[in-house]
Amino acid sequence: MEASGIEPPTSGLQSRRSPKLSYAPTGCMLYLEGAELARGGTMEDRVREVLEGIRPALQADGGDVELVELTEEGIVRVRLVGACGSCPMATYTLKGTVERLLKEEIPEVVAVEAV
Repeated sequence: MEASGIEPPTSGLQSRRSPKLSYAPTGCMLYLEGAELARGGTMEDRVREVLEGIRPALQADGGDVELVELTEEGIVRVRLVGACGSCPMATYTLKGTVERLLKEEIPEVVAVEAV
């Protein structure tokens, strides 16, 4: 268990029908626990599915994430909006949460960049 009292996920993402989101008191570190991500569809579909799983926790803190671009090289470009767009922890949210979860669930993703 981590210092924040939240255990990291051990089995990937849940389906969107019944997400179990956990996050640290700041709301910036998210975990999607006990999930089974659909492996079919295009890479863009899979990226959108992961982002949909992250979105409710960001929205709970007044923010959101938008997919802007997905390059052929596997770079995902997103925009953090609302409270997330101006938050001093935005880089941590982007790298420690959005990028981490996308890379865990979609091996073809090599990086996530903010635009």
